[in-house]
Amino acid sequence: MLPILLHIKLPEIPNNRVVRSYLDLLSHALSLAPEMLTVDLRLDQSDLSRIISAKSRSKIVGNYYISTDSQPWDSPAWLSRYHKACQLGCDLVRLVRKAETMEDNFRISQLKSKISSLKGHKIPLIAYNCG
Repeated sequence: MLPILLHIKLPEIPNNRVVRSYLDLLSHALSLAPEMLTVDLRLDQSDLSRIISAKSRSKIVGNYYISTDSQPWDSPAWLSRYHKACQLGCDLVRLVRKAETMEDNFRISQLKSKISSLKGHKIPLIAYNCG
């Protein structure tokens, strides 16, 4: 049996109406009880907390993907997104950015090493380059 991961993509520059629709879709998705559901970490903390608190048995994947003008893997912003997912109560976190150079493959390994060396509560990390 394969687990079901439900991913609803939020546009990179969403307006308020789109965000409301996205939140409604996430709420409905949780009522279907998928094994895993992604939530976009760009949302307000209050919106994310409300969705995560309603998760029941579903695992929540904090997701951050940006395809344009993304910061390099060695930027503190990526570690900050990981910490945000931990603090919100996500079960795991997925970080994705568009690769620009071959060095991005090495920088992602450095981020993974930095996170694995953290003390305290940690959640699994999925991080990769695309494009």
